[in-house]
Amino acid sequence: MVYTQADLRAGKANPESIAVLERDLYLADPADAALADEYFLNHSCDPNAWMLDAVTLAARRPIAAGEEITADYALWLFEQDWSLDPCRCGSPLCRGRVTSQDWQRPELQSRYAGHFTPFLNRLIQRCQRTAR
Repeated sequence: MVYTQADLRAGKANPESIAVLERDLYLADPADAALADEYFLNHSCDPNAWMLDAVTLAARRPIAAGEEITADYALWLFEQDWSLDPCRCGSPLCRGRVTSQDWQRPELQSRYAGHFTPFLNRLIQRCQRTAR
């Protein structure tokens, strides 16, 4: 379902399922819905998957049989007051702390260029044009 920021503040959406579509529009499951298996995705600061569009994850590199599929939460988090502190991903690239503002980090914009959600990709491009 699609929710607004007001809906999120009112607790209508399951906070574990929220993905930004546009400014003040979020895709999420209802608060009372059970989480499907695809929501049990762990974070890594050097993930093996990234975004193809607003809802599709794809392999960023070859993934071995039995290897956990991971994604960087920075690929879709925006505007929410959220953090993972400390991050325990174990990657040599571990940031130590993951926040909903990490999409703004230049090194992540470079590493994941074009593989954030479409909304964040557009926002990053706009910010980069303004900075020039």
